[in-house]
Amino acid sequence: MQLPQFLAVFAQLPQILFSSKASSSPSSALQSSPSSVISASSISAVIISAPPTISIDSIVVDIPAISAMSSEKQISFEQKKYVLPALPYAYDALEPYISKQIMELHHTKHHQAYVSNLNAALLNHVTALSKGDVKQQIEIQQMIKFNGGGHINHSLFWTNLTPAGTAASNPTTAAPKLLSAITKRWGSHDMFTDAFSKTLMGLQGSGWGWLVKDSSSGNLEITTTKDQDPVVGGKIPIIGVDMWEHAYYIQYYNDKASYVKGIWNIINWETAEKRYNGDAIGTKL
Repeated sequence: MQLPQFLAVFAQLPQILFSSKASSSPSSALQSSPSSVISASSISAVIISAPPTISIDSIVVDIPAISAMSSEKQISFEQKKYVLPALPYAYDALEPYISKQIMELHHTKHHQAYVSNLNAALLNHVTALSKGDVKQQIEIQQMIKFNGGGHINHSLFWTNLTPAGTAASNPTTAAPKLLSAITKRWGSHDMFTDAFSKTLMGLQGSGWGWLVKDSSSGNLEITTTKDQDPVVGGKIPIIGVDMWEHAYYIQYYNDKASYVKGIWNIINWETAEKRYNGDAIGTKL
């Protein structure tokens, strides 16, 4: 995975998390502190300036242009930082399937660490670019990939969960188009969840399980990514499940199967439907 792909994803992240209907959906997005300037219209200026409708496969990062930034512009960059997004529900809202303790630790410690480390890595990268230090730029790439992916993945994860028993947790009424596509692909909703669960259980080590939509064919696929790698390459994440041990171990210990079984009670099918339709997360990143 090359750095320009990830920089492009970061620059367009609000469009992954926002839609024109975002204000009425449980999806949350990157928030900014009073000193930050993070919004759907301005976030691309944090790293690159790119038209908001460019697809991920065609985004090009102008590294020479970044290298040529003036000191004044670099200072402006330092004032713009990614911040931890607020959850669209209370920490105890997903119980009994995910405990309040896990949610607090997962959100305020693990996700916050990805955000903080991403900001530090991006700042160091700009410094390395301004100095023409290619060796340092290469050394920083893995930190950007890991922490940037962690920030993207968790931001998507929180918003594709919802309290059990809510309207959004019912796939029949909340996601009719997506459910129809799932039934066509796997035979039924139950056959789909069985296939997805087997994929999650077969994931070795740390990583993520995803239901994705191919942006070219429109076909649905179940796939995985290792560590904190995000979904890229023309695939649109519809549902993501965190399979790192920090997502379940305090509550389930080594009973990963119970965590996987329980997660289906709190999937936000309303958000999944919007992602599938290209609203909450469309084909344009």
